[in-house]
Amino acid sequence: MDTKCLICNKPLTTKQIRQKGKFCSSECYRAYSKTHPNSGTFKKGNPAPKTAFKKNQKAWNKGLENYWCTGNKNVNWKGGKIMDCGYIALLSPNHPAANSKGYVREHRLVVEEILGRYLFKGEIIHHINNIITDNRPQNLYLFSSNSEHSRYHNAVRFKGAKPIKKSNIIFQ
Repeated sequence: MDTKCLICNKPLTTKQIRQKGKFCSSECYRAYSKTHPNSGTFKKGNPAPKTAFKKNQKAWNKGLENYWCTGNKNVNWKGGKIMDCGYIALLSPNHPAANSKGYVREHRLVVEEILGRYLFKGEIIHHINNIITDNRPQNLYLFSSNSEHSRYHNAVRFKGAKPIKKSNIIFQ
């Protein structure tokens, strides 16, 4: 390679070319920087770099004042309804089971409304037809614990038990 240091004219190795570019050592770089004040990175005292905007030119984000807003002021607001791992989740920030963003899965809210109470932490809602977006009360089955829910699935899969056909939630 014919690349040489700009200060001492020593030949540069491939590693030096990749790391520093034009100098064989940090001493040579510092010596070059002293004689060429505008070289290298932006330093205090140097004039600020010019912007890409021309005088009286509109900014790229003009008219997007509500784009970064939260809630119903955001342009992408969909009524507080999102998909959470395939489940429908509704915005309910004051709910005791809300996640860090304030959403609760809709099937839990449906069962809580029917029972007239919040679900306990361990209670599991099972979708009878296995379509997790079908949150009709007739399609929801309440298990008192995750172990009870797992026993049901294992019995259906491995022991040939019949799947649940009817909801155990009592409508009032």
